[in-house]
Amino acid sequence: MNRVSTFAASVFGLVLVLAVAQAVRADDQPPAATGTVSVTVSDKDGKPVQGVTVRVTAHKQSAKGDKGATTQPTDAAAGGKADPIASGTTDADGKATLQSVPAGDYNLSANLKGQGTARQKITVKAGEPLSVDLKLAAKASKKAG
Repeated sequence: MNRVSTFAASVFGLVLVLAVAQAVRADDQPPAATGTVSVTVSDKDGKPVQGVTVRVTAHKQSAKGDKGATTQPTDAAAGGKADPIASGTTDADGKATLQSVPAGDYNLSANLKGQGTARQKITVKAGEPLSVDLKLAAKASKKAG
């Protein structure tokens, strides 16, 4: 019986050590370098707009070759637009929340056919929520001539 007690105590001790080691390891990992972007989209009269596509895309590299600029792959099938880092659609209150957006500088755009577009440069910081209000404006029409 003494051997059984010693074995059980050894197994219990091993399990306890492994559990503590796992807990320490989980706490030791750095927090994710992402943030949350909350967007509210309104029309020209300030009323919320439902169904607006909201996209976060990387800054395009400038022609001057800025060292800090990033290059974003494009999708030729989508008319050469940059692939979104995050995207969503506004609800009945004109709100969309984009989660797990990597920290960095981006372009935020909102678009709804027939209502217009809005664009703004944003900076997402790790672990910090960002709230942005966008107002849709009709696209300027091109005159024939």
